[in-house]
Amino acid sequence: SPTQRGRKPLDLAVPIPPDIPHRTFMDDVALLPAIYFVKQKFREKIRSDEVAQACGMNTFRFSRAFHATFGLTFQDYVLRYRILESCRLLRHPDACITKVAYSVGFNDASYFSRVFRRFVGTSPSAYSTEFESDDSELHLNSIRSMLRLPDAG
Repeated sequence: SPTQRGRKPLDLAVPIPPDIPHRTFMDDVALLPAIYFVKQKFREKIRSDEVAQACGMNTFRFSRAFHATFGLTFQDYVLRYRILESCRLLRHPDACITKVAYSVGFNDASYFSRVFRRFVGTSPSAYSTEFESDDSELHLNSIRSMLRLPDAG
């Protein structure tokens, strides 16, 4: 119709606000094997190059994509995941700190205690006593949040 010829189409493109980090969906999906890998093998030594390969990336690209997506390095993510798993184990009344340390992938119980204190704010033995037999998922979710771990199911 003749009245519509002079109209300009609306520009509906909305820019992403600067305070929201831009993460590409492709990297999110490409990094899912890394999250799964850690969930399955956190008790073992995890090499970044192996995980990068599982994600179909070279080590450099994987490192950059992981940090951009999750806001922490891959090795820091592994460390935090191990601390989260240790919190689960330390809630059992008969938990032995040294056994927990080894079972979540630490090779040195004193290093485990230092890292645990740095992230959780208390020693593993104090944590174990305070939260003994507390099976509250809400508590673990607050620990997950404090550790800045993404909820990957």
